[in-house]
Amino acid sequence: MSRVKDSNMEQEIYADAAQDSKLEILRAPPMKLSWKDVNYKVSLKYTKKEMKEFDYQDSHYDKEILKNQSGYVNSGETLFIMGSSGAGKTTMLNAL
Repeated sequence: MSRVKDSNMEQEIYADAAQDSKLEILRAPPMKLSWKDVNYKVSLKYTKKEMKEFDYQDSHYDKEILKNQSGYVNSGETLFIMGSSGAGKTTMLNAL
């Protein structure tokens, strides 16, 4: 919200909005997000080169992106999901 300097009316509106938002936060019930043994697999296709080189009979294989991931976050807490590129961070968030 942009405020005009030295405007009593603007300051009162700003104070009322802040007070209302505090009341809303106090009324919100505590929540907990939890997950247990989350798994995610994708089916990938071998390249023609891989099929010839390794003499694979099947053209597809399954790759596990998430393996038995469990965790929780409580109301009012911040959760950091860290990992290297391709580790499955976005996949986990999409699954949740």
